[in-house]
Amino acid sequence: METQQLEEKASDYVKIFEKVNGMVSDFHVASVIVEQIGKDTRCAMMNGNGRNSNNKSGNGIIIKNPEAPATTEQKWRLRNEGITFSKDITKGEASRLIDEAIRKAAA
Repeated sequence: METQQLEEKASDYVKIFEKVNGMVSDFHVASVIVEQIGKDTRCAMMNGNGRNSNNKSGNGIIIKNPEAPATTEQKWRLRNEGITFSKDITKGEASRLIDEAIRKAAA
């Protein structure tokens, strides 16, 4: 990767971190979230990008059993983002809402 590309990537991560840190107001939590975004991005690159089927999130991550109930972690994240959701929300729908929140935070 060229120096300019690395600088742009670093700048993108700084912007994301600043937005996430502003949302959670906790440096450590923001660091963990940005680290997870990086992991998700790398997984998406390995699995292919885009939402090509109902079992992929918007960032390309394959969701196992997208019709299953959302996980405790997904519900925690949605609450932290201030997103209201039904008690029977699925993994797939929770993932989509989380992806939207991440994209809005990075914009």
